[in-house]
Amino acid sequence: MEKLLRLVAKHESLPRPQAAVDDVLDDLLFLTFDLETMVMGYVDAIIENVDPGFELEADQAERLLHKVLILEHLVVADVPIQEQVEQLLRSLIRVRDHVGDM
Repeated sequence: MEKLLRLVAKHESLPRPQAAVDDVLDDLLFLTFDLETMVMGYVDAIIENVDPGFELEADQAERLLHKVLILEHLVVADVPIQEQVEQLLRSLIRVRDHVGDM
């Protein structure tokens, strides 16, 4: 449980971009936040020792990450946002995988 708490704390410390200029990146940002809500809600239930009420099937994270990584020709302002979305998704994958191993 301690490792899970460390992973959650690290995830929560990551920056959250507000929006992107590129429409595709902006959509991926929204989908990342949606996935984050599901994963962190599941994790919160586990931490509180409450039945989450659903199975955590967050394999969408890898698909989103792939889409984020292949984006090209972004305006300069979107490059750090792309990197932040990548960090969020990689962190969610680590949290999800740890929960799956528990």
